[in-house]
Amino acid sequence: MPSIDLATVLVLWIVGAVLIFPLAGLAARFGVVPVLHAVARVRRPGADDGEIDDRLAGMEVELRALTAAVERLSAAR
Repeated sequence: MPSIDLATVLVLWIVGAVLIFPLAGLAARFGVVPVLHAVARVRRPGADDGEIDDRLAGMEVELRALTAAVERLSAAR
């Protein structure tokens, strides 16, 4: 049965730690942080009904403009 060299084990452990911590940090930065920002944006107290109503009204105006443009194009055919 071969004996395990303690120096080799320590070197492998240190190299593994040096590689895994930056990789875990990158995974957290690009994977977890955007999700947390999205959740915070949804739960923020500034997102009140007035803001939602304004956005919805703008979308309705844009929909009316698009509908009118489609009707004009259909009539031109």
